[in-house]
Amino acid sequence: NGTLWFGTSNGVYCYNGNDFRPFLSSGAVLNRKGFGLKTVNRMLEDKQGNIWFTTKMEGICRYDGKSLINYTPNDETYFWGLLEDNKGNIWAGGRNTGVWSYDGNAFTNVLQNGSFDSYLAYDILEDKKGNIWFGTEAIDPSKRITEGGVWVYDGKTFKNFLKKDGLSHN
Repeated sequence: NGTLWFGTSNGVYCYNGNDFRPFLSSGAVLNRKGFGLKTVNRMLEDKQGNIWFTTKMEGICRYDGKSLINYTPNDETYFWGLLEDNKGNIWAGGRNTGVWSYDGNAFTNVLQNGSFDSYLAYDILEDKKGNIWFGTEAIDPSKRITEGGVWVYDGKTFKNFLKKDGLSHN
């Protein structure tokens, strides 16, 4: 629709080509739970035109053009990375909970059953082969020098890349 979306410390703003407007202040958005979207980490517009937000305190939120809906899988409220893959699944990086994939019906916790599950996935990308890549950081500050790094998931297994593999740091 030509609208540009921006997350600020004062909430989400929309730019319509002429001016910036606070997204939630117009009263046009059905916002039953009174979300403020003040701690938005990532935003994306999916193939259906929904706007998705990952937040620090309000979970994963979706705006469908009328209503703002939030999701807190397993009561998790802190999410960062966000991606729509080529199959239309929404991926969100949780804090200490691995990553989550949403197929339009339900969230699935995608776990490595190892150290990846305790990291924060800041960035999520998909390559041309359909592999999902995660830029991560260990939540425990004492482990950030030796753990974290970049991970790739091929739909079955995870592989970790660290400084020893050529990254400037983990």
